Amino acid sequence: MHDTPYRNAVMSEDGRIDCEINHPTYGWIPFTADPNDQEQHGRELHIKILEEGFYRPLTPQEKLDRAAATSLMKAQYEAAEYLYKSDAYIMNLVEKGEPIPEDIKQARLEARKLLGSTPVQAPSIPASLKR
Repeated sequence: MHDTPYRNAVMSEDGRIDCEINHPTYGWIPFTADPNDQEQHGRELHIKILEEGFYRPLTPQEKLDRAAATSLMKAQYEAAEYLYKSDAYIMNLVEKGEPIPEDIKQARLEARKLLGSTPVQAPSIPASLKR
C-alpha cells in the first residue's frame, strides 16, 4: 500500500482529495489524490486517506473561492484567446493604413487588464528586415 505521509486532506465535491504530501526531495508539497489517477500512487493515496478517514469536506467559503477562481481562469482564457485572434485583424488594418475601431481598442484594453498585463514597447526592427 501507499506509505507517503500526508496532511491537511480536504475532500472536493468531485471526489478528489486535495492534500499535502511529504516529498523526499521537496518536503511538503500540494497534491491531489484522485481515484482515477493515471499513476498508481495517486490512486493508492486516495484509498489510504479514505480508509484512514483523516480528511474534511470543503467549507462553504472554500466552495465559493474555488468557483470564483474557476470563473476567473475561464475569463482570462477567453481574454487571451480574444487578444490572439484579434491580432491578425489589427495587423491587417494597420498594414492597410486603416484606423482600428474604438470598440476593438477598448475590448483589447479590457482583455489586457483582466490578464494583468500592460502595453509593451514595440521591439526594434531586425536589421535583416530593414531596407
